[in-house]
Amino acid sequence: MVKISVVMPVYNAEDYLEMSLKSVSNQEIKDIELICVNDGSTDNSTNIINKFAKDNDFIKVINQENSGTACARNNGIKNAAGEYIAFLDADDIFLDNTALEKMYELAKKTDAEIVGANLKRIKPDGSLEENYDYINAPFTYFDEQKVITPKEYGIPWAFYKNIYKKGFIEKHSIEFPQLSRGQDPIFLSEVLSKVERIPVIDVDLYGYNHSAGGGVNIKVNDYPKKRDYVQHFIQTFEILENNGFTEALDVYKKEFIDYINFRQNINDEDIQKILRESTELESYFTMDDYGYLIIDLIKNPPQQTDTEYETIKRCLFEESMLENTFIDIYRLKEYSKISEKSAIDENMLKSSFKQLKDIEEYTFEDKRKINSTVGKLQKQIKHYIKSNDEILTSNSWKVTGALRSLKHKF
Repeated sequence: MVKISVVMPVYNAEDYLEMSLKSVSNQEIKDIELICVNDGSTDNSTNIINKFAKDNDFIKVINQENSGTACARNNGIKNAAGEYIAFLDADDIFLDNTALEKMYELAKKTDAEIVGANLKRIKPDGSLEENYDYINAPFTYFDEQKVITPKEYGIPWAFYKNIYKKGFIEKHSIEFPQLSRGQDPIFLSEVLSKVERIPVIDVDLYGYNHSAGGGVNIKVNDYPKKRDYVQHFIQTFEILENNGFTEALDVYKKEFIDYINFRQNINDEDIQKILRESTELESYFTMDDYGYLIIDLIKNPPQQTDTEYETIKRCLFEESMLENTFIDIYRLKEYSKISEKSAIDENMLKSSFKQLKDIEEYTFEDKRKINSTVGKLQKQIKHYIKSNDEILTSNSWKVTGALRSLKHKF
């Protein structure tokens, strides 16, 4: 019986492939198979995996026309003979040689549908990145063996640091979506929404070669990939929301805003077009939400006009939005009340508030206001409050209390 099938999609990975393959062969677990799905590689990857398969009978090679990572992984799952399935990308490695064995033993002991372990970031030569904060990383890190709930897993990242019971995946028809980018979080979201508990173990399974593929903007580099990447957020939002993963949804919404708000993306015409064509995104952001503001600003960039509103909007778009330092408009209302009793420039304050209030199509700004408009007011208000407090606590104020009382009587 094959205990674990390792599914590896391979596409033009000749620089790292041998290191990745050896990390599988070094695993101490017995009765394991490695399924290399060659996704139409045009470099030397095909020769490397064929040679390795000739020397190692636990390797199965499947060749397919270039169809993308999702199709390759789904093909590997379909042809897997293992009781459990693990995933490994061709530029990554397995770290601890005992990891899969320990995870399988825990899976059998607990009759688990999924077992989690740890991920570490590696350099291209396979050595660990130094000084990376794994405890506070966005992917969950385990420092002890225990059982967690799916909601405790956090945002649906790093699916490859887990193993999955094949029968569970088949029972729920879970597969990687046919998107060119962003398939992983959708797959893991589906898994998390279908399980009740997750046994985890403090062993380092996965070595993630973070620098091999570059950042998101290097991988998501054309219109179809950008469209699919935005779509993956929408599909993940839907799964998380429908299954009550409120905290994970809130964090992943922030990940989306950080992506579209990235300096290289904020003026990207492709992203602007994709957001305009989307009819679903706004439903996940309320009109008093920072995310709603960013989406609308990118969909509808400020116009080069002389109106006060467009000037404010352009400042939001080009400067304040990137700083994430907006002023809460409800605080502005409180300031307005204070201004009625002070020497603060009341007209300036009320004009700023009225400008936003009167533009109904941009009522999402009700909870945000740029620092450039109210920064001076804040300083004046703080000075006023401090002065007011000093007056109210002063001996002069206390001594003249009787006189003020007499004044009110007359």
